[in-house]
Amino acid sequence: MSEAALLLALAATTAAAAWASRGRPPLERALVALLPLLLALAAASVAAEALAGLFRAWNDARLAPVVAWTRGYPLYPGVDGGPLLGLMYPPLAALAYLPAAWGRTPEQAVGAGLALAQVYYFAPPAAALLVAARRGATPWPATAACLAVFVLLGAALPSLAGAAFWVHADAPALGLAALATAAVHLGRPSLAVHLAAAVAAALAVLSKQVAAPLLVALPLAALVYDGGAAARRCALCVAGVAGAAAALAAGALDLDDLLLDALVVPSRQPWTGPALPTAAGAGLELLLHGLGPLLVAGASWAALAPQGAAALDRLRAERWTVWLLVALLMAPTAVLGRCKVGGDVNALSFSTYFLTVGAGLAWLRAAALPPAPRRDLCVALLLALGLLACVPALERAAALPRLVARLPENPERTGLALARARPGAVYFPFHPLVSLYAEGRAYHLSDAVYSRVVAGVEVGEEHVRAHLPPRLERVAHASAADARLDFSQVYLPGFTRVVEGTPGAWVVLTR
Repeated sequence: MSEAALLLALAATTAAAAWASRGRPPLERALVALLPLLLALAAASVAAEALAGLFRAWNDARLAPVVAWTRGYPLYPGVDGGPLLGLMYPPLAALAYLPAAWGRTPEQAVGAGLALAQVYYFAPPAAALLVAARRGATPWPATAACLAVFVLLGAALPSLAGAAFWVHADAPALGLAALATAAVHLGRPSLAVHLAAAVAAALAVLSKQVAAPLLVALPLAALVYDGGAAARRCALCVAGVAGAAAALAAGALDLDDLLLDALVVPSRQPWTGPALPTAAGAGLELLLHGLGPLLVAGASWAALAPQGAAALDRLRAERWTVWLLVALLMAPTAVLGRCKVGGDVNALSFSTYFLTVGAGLAWLRAAALPPAPRRDLCVALLLALGLLACVPALERAAALPRLVARLPENPERTGLALARARPGAVYFPFHPLVSLYAEGRAYHLSDAVYSRVVAGVEVGEEHVRAHLPPRLERVAHASAADARLDFSQVYLPGFTRVVEGTPGAWVVLTR
């Protein structure tokens, strides 16, 4: 479908919805009229990002550790214990994607991994939004619009898109952290609720280290919203569960290897590098990414909070503010993760995610109020935010037919054919999943070798050569840009001649 045809179809649907909602107040009518547009573009964004994910090499690389683990390789290779596949996170970052390892091809595995990431990212906050809407008797069009805008923002904001639509530690860590926050927000201050929140929080930290502030945020939230006794109970639950989880992880894995790969190597990554911002620059990025949700949350607070009430009483009356508290406490580690070599804008999601959910929850409360100037401002702000997010979504929707047509060309499928044509002879520096499925063997991820080198952890020549194809004849890159920038050039300097006639977009080099 062309962009013009798509716009025409959406305009016709919007006009039909506007006609059907005649007689409602203007803003209510606008919300109902725009609902089909928001829902359609949200669905198109999810589909387009899922298809585009098959062409992103990082998804292959991040899925490789758990697939290799199912084939007998260790999750953490230690100093020289196996192929370097780049797992620099706690074990759940890989094990959360274990169902994807059941795929029969790398294409199926990456597709399943992308689907799992979306479920981890979207399902917990969507459930929290639906529960809150039901409790607050929010009209269904407002609830549907809020969910659609949440999905659209997940695709439109780079900090969120990197977490929602990539195979990575972010999605399971954020989803588990959302479950913990939702338990404190929606549950009663009881032992069972605090224990459930503590388990979810500990699992979030076992998915990605930067979720650690959540272990402080939960007892602090209990103190603010429920008093000292609840805070002490929550703190004991968090301490006990976190200690048990750490002991279990240390006992199930080789502790030295775990500490090397999940603590020493990431902690030694440099703080300066190409395109990396300063801490101040990353903080400004975070503010810009969260500006829209902040405006919605602020307007909702103004519409909801009773005038003249004490600040603490206002907070306790609006428990959705716990999401903003978590976003605030997560901000420092999010900014630091953005500034390190290997970090990217997705690191900011550990603050913007909770800010976005909190704004949605606040808006659902405000949308249930009778029409009034402050309430109408909330509705207008969310619609404006949704329409802004629709701009990139239109481009994604128009690109869907092209992505479907290109599907047979994705590097997971074409790379598998390339590897099977020359078993044991082709090295894929940034697509280790291809070799795992073609040969059942894991070879080094070049970025994992690079990460160790810049961290000052020696990677010996014997270790490098032990986990390369036994009859190495060719090095395959998914694009010319990868071939120019890939770190494999350092330990395989002789591979410079381009092999002509390679199918697909692969750039294949030989000696």
